[in-house]
Amino acid sequence: MGEILAGELHTHPRPAPKHALAYSALTGSLWNPFHGGIDGPGGWWILDEPELHLGNDVIVPDLAGWRREGSDSPPCRKPPGLRSRPIGSARSSHPLLHAPIAR
Repeated sequence: MGEILAGELHTHPRPAPKHALAYSALTGSLWNPFHGGIDGPGGWWILDEPELHLGNDVIVPDLAGWRREGSDSPPCRKPPGLRSRPIGSARSSHPLLHAPIAR
């Protein structure tokens, strides 16, 4: 797996089984309440390892989530403005990942 940060390619091995199990469990915990609206608020797209293009950078967080407001399908590579906020990544530390959600 690779990411491009500040014009430099950073390669990573595929996640080890314990790592994959951890983010799979997190996805499972978030799926019904946030994606499906079952016993929770709903209204979120929850994606495992999406490829995101932020300016010239290409990142692949372990797990990301976006509000569905105004979107009939999940984001395609470019997050929808500042309304996006990936919710977890063990590998990426891009400053835009931690930007507040604009209201």
